Amino acid sequence: LGSITFEPGGQIEYSAPPYRSASVLAARLREVEAIFHESAEAENVDLLSLGIDPCNSVESTTLQIGGARYPKMDAYFRSIGPFGARMMRQTASFQVSLDTSDDPNALWRVLNAAAPTVISMFANSAVYEGKPTGHRSFRAHVWRMLDPKRTGVLPGGDDPAAEYEAFALGAPAMMHPDADGIYRPFGDLLADGRVNEHDWAVHLTTLFPEVRARGTFEVRSADAVPAEHYIVPLALLGGIAYDPTARAAALDLLGDPDPAKLACASVAHASRDLLDIALAGCRRLGPDFLAPNDFEIVEAYQPG
Repeated sequence: LGSITFEPGGQIEYSAPPYRSASVLAARLREVEAIFHESAEAENVDLLSLGIDPCNSVESTTLQIGGARYPKMDAYFRSIGPFGARMMRQTASFQVSLDTSDDPNALWRVLNAAAPTVISMFANSAVYEGKPTGHRSFRAHVWRMLDPKRTGVLPGGDDPAAEYEAFALGAPAMMHPDADGIYRPFGDLLADGRVNEHDWAVHLTTLFPEVRARGTFEVRSADAVPAEHYIVPLALLGGIAYDPTARAAALDLLGDPDPAKLACASVAHASRDLLDIALAGCRRLGPDFLAPNDFEIVEAYQPG
């Protein structure tokens, strides 16, 4: 059935169970979204599907969840700048987790290469605190400014596992500050014998790259998507992930993963081409993966 949880600012998070069909998954998400809206309306609450709270300041949005994890995260992010509080309390995204397929190295490269285009295609958070921000996705800007040691895209080299391990070991251990409040890389604490396997597992959940490795590859680049367009990111990413021909064509289109492209959302020129490649992949995957009515929705989507 999936799980319903809350993010630190009170954002509702629904995690669906895995499905082999993008259309079946999208239908499930729409069913759950309808239940959320019906329940919220009964309490005179309006729910928004946007990448960031467009109205309120971060100061007016308090941390809604306690426990051990979120206060420690909040303290860490406060030590390096203002964007952590905004990220935790005010942002929302549509995240897609994909099986690692027949060629995980190629899939890792194409998903990291696609991240800037995905940001551009689903950007809907241009307004913050009631004012235009100059960013089509201010949510993506907040994430980009958050902490470069635990965010961004990875290069997608010949050994992605070693690359990700180095990225994780180099990220500050936000759950384990020194007595003087300094946050050292997790690898340093490991070398000193201060952390164990359980600490490593928790640390991995504090990494926020555009594509996160967690048994599946979790693509985190889209702003929260309205229900009528749930199928679009699922078809886009599923098409280039699971059809080898589409995956190869997407790599040819996008080139190597490029962290510099995250700084601009002006990659809309690639969006239509990537969507067409994904749709061709979905067509080869068949109607059990993407039903004809959903194919029409994706085909009509205007990215960027």
